[in-house]
Amino acid sequence: HFAFNDFARSFISDLKERLSESETVFVYPFHFHGFVSRELKGFEERLIPIPMVRRESVHVNLLKDFRLPTSVGNVLNMLLLPLACTVSRNVYLFGFDGRAPKDKLFWSNSSNHTYSEKLISIQESHPAFFKHYVPSDKEKSYVDSVHGEKLDSALNEAEQMGWNFVMMHSSHTPTLNKRFKQ
Repeated sequence: HFAFNDFARSFISDLKERLSESETVFVYPFHFHGFVSRELKGFEERLIPIPMVRRESVHVNLLKDFRLPTSVGNVLNMLLLPLACTVSRNVYLFGFDGRAPKDKLFWSNSSNHTYSEKLISIQESHPAFFKHYVPSDKEKSYVDSVHGEKLDSALNEAEQMGWNFVMMHSSHTPTLNKRFKQ
């Protein structure tokens, strides 16, 4: 999302539109601040870059410790869960369907909520990233490492401290699906 390929350019363009039509703030990891502040000139007062620290807990209270965990994988673990845990002890998850058996790369994305036709531009821009994280002989390795035992352990730790995570629908990710109550 923070690059110069077609996918990222579309994301930044849509983000500018959303910021223009609302009082929304944009929260992101600090290490992207140089790029974000340059691309989103005029919105500086609504940009919230958050520093990162090496830790695996997702149940951080950002009001008390304004740092995101770096050791947990992707945007769900690194940003969305810490934000949710800051505002509520009850976190309801929707849209994390996981990697279906027929999916390629990381997982499928809804065409209504992403730029599916532009995903190829990310692959072309960052081939080593995809070769490392979703090698053709072990495509599930990234999902397993990010949303497997590491995430389950982080959620278990948070649950022992009073947080409650509820998956609102079934998921192909076992860690999340076990938190789906029919």
